[in-house]
Amino acid sequence: MTDAAEQSENRVVSVEIPTTAEALLTAANDLVIGRAAEKMFEHSSYDFMVPEGSNPASTVLAVISYLGRKNQPMPIFKISFDRMRWFEIGDVIKKELDNYVEYQVTINQRAEVYVQYSLTKHGSYKFSIEVS
Repeated sequence: MTDAAEQSENRVVSVEIPTTAEALLTAANDLVIGRAAEKMFEHSSYDFMVPEGSNPASTVLAVISYLGRKNQPMPIFKISFDRMRWFEIGDVIKKELDNYVEYQVTINQRAEVYVQYSLTKHGSYKFSIEVS
């Protein structure tokens, strides 16, 4: 019988984060959906690969962009539907642009959690990011 480290060699989990983004149009540095300025993620979903196993510290896996209006309170980002609780929101960096604000949201693998291929759907795992 082999240990978990030997069994997990070369296995990765594909992670998808669907968002509520709609078609994004930028005109003269204005964030526009149709004709109304809105807050949104830059892409409708984000994908990244995670190696099976664990890390002793929280580890950055991806950075996603959220675009918002200037002069508004900073949004609160939350992970939903992460049934195994493998992931967490890390640092959020605010970048002021001419007519809108970009928030770079770090997605981390939690410290000491073991990402296990057998707990996914054939190597695929999904969760959502909510904004309030």
